[in-house]
Amino acid sequence: MQGIFYALHIFLNRSSMINRTAIFLIALLTSCSYSLKDFYLNAEEKSFFTSFKAGDTIYYENLNHDFDTLLIIGIDSNEKREHGVFMAKPASHSVFVSSTLLPVNPYATRVQEQNRVDTLFDRLLGIYKLPVEKKVEYVFSFKEFFETRETLDSLYLDTLRINGQAFSEYYIIESSVPDKRENPHEIDRLIWSKNAGLLAYRNRKGEYWTKVASKSYSALNLVE
Repeated sequence: MQGIFYALHIFLNRSSMINRTAIFLIALLTSCSYSLKDFYLNAEEKSFFTSFKAGDTIYYENLNHDFDTLLIIGIDSNEKREHGVFMAKPASHSVFVSSTLLPVNPYATRVQEQNRVDTLFDRLLGIYKLPVEKKVEYVFSFKEFFETRETLDSLYLDTLRINGQAFSEYYIIESSVPDKRENPHEIDRLIWSKNAGLLAYRNRKGEYWTKVASKSYSALNLVE
């Protein structure tokens, strides 16, 4: 009889362990699930990309009439919908604007014949979503300027006047790199509009370049 009770005790302990393990695994798997609304960009996040089209050429000018020319390569996205546990990479979704500076850019390779552009590119703007963590990252990259934000500062609704132009409804993206004045031409501030993209930028000397024109070249053949 004692043997029967002992065997029953062992069985109950093992069953309890199996149940605890099952509950743990279910909880772990559930914690790694996510809602599609946290995976895809919402309407407000999508609006950051409406002003960009592949082939657009955007010009920026300072008070000395120096120009920067920005070519929009296109808008791309990456998706990783699978999620798991342990060493698996988390699910993620990103949308980004590919661009390059013309005609001279240390990241560009060459301009080929027949108006074909063969170039590496920068990601001018990227929005990255990690749905399991319910996390969003905004990434801004222009020349040597690179900043990541989980949230953007408040939208400015006043009128900002730079180089004779007026801007409203804008964000100010400041560089988090300490100003050591080692490179006075380094970009330290972007003026950004949700519906119009990069409006202006400033270097550490205090010089501003402002957006002056944008032209679409639909015949431009971009090499991927």
